Amino acid sequence: MRFFVLGDSGVGNEQQMAVAEAMERRCRQQEVDGVIHVGDVFYETGVQSIDDPKWQSRVLKPYGGPCLGDKPIYSVFGNHDYSGNTDAEIEFSQKTPRWVKPYRFYERTFGDLVQLIAFDAWLPDICFDSQRCAIDFLRDALRTSDTRWRIVFGHYPMASASAQRSAGIRGWLLRRLMCTENVDLYLAGHMHHLEYR
Repeated sequence: MRFFVLGDSGVGNEQQMAVAEAMERRCRQQEVDGVIHVGDVFYETGVQSIDDPKWQSRVLKPYGGPCLGDKPIYSVFGNHDYSGNTDAEIEFSQKTPRWVKPYRFYERTFGDLVQLIAFDAWLPDICFDSQRCAIDFLRDALRTSDTRWRIVFGHYPMASASAQRSAGIRGWLLRRLMCTENVDLYLAGHMHHLEYR
C-alpha cells in the first residue's frame, strides 16, 4: 500500500498548491491508496462549519485532481484545528465520504496487511473507556490487531530536534505508549520540518 503523508499544510497558498500538484503528478505515475494528514489541516484557526470556504481552498481544491480526487484523506486534529469547530470536521465525513474523520480517534484496517490508527495526540486522555478516551482506544486497537503492520498517526511527535518547539509532556507520554505497545510506525507533524527517528 502507498500513502502520502503530510501535515501542517492548511494555509491555502501557492506553496500548498505546489505540493498538492506534485502529489497529483506522483499519483498519476504510481497509484496511491490515500492521504494521511497528521493535523493542522486549517490555519490559523480551524473551520467554523461544514460549509466553511476553507474546505475548498485547503482540502477539496488542492487534493481534488483526477488521481487524488477520489482518494481518501485520513486526518487527525492538530492544535490549529482545535481552535475551530471540531464537530464540523467530523460532520464533514458525512458530507464528503473521502474525508475520513468519524471521531477524534479511529482506525481503519486493510485486510491483514495494515492497521491505520488515528490518535488524538492533542488530547491524549485516559478514562478506562476506549469509546471515549484516546489512550484507552489506542491500547485496545493495538491489542486486538492481527495485521502485519500497525501505523499510528497523530499531530505531536514523540521527540524532536527543533530549536523552536519541544515535544514536551506529550512527547514523553507518546514515547511511553509507543514503547510499550506493538507499533511499527508513528507519524506526526507540528514541528514544521522533516525528521526521522
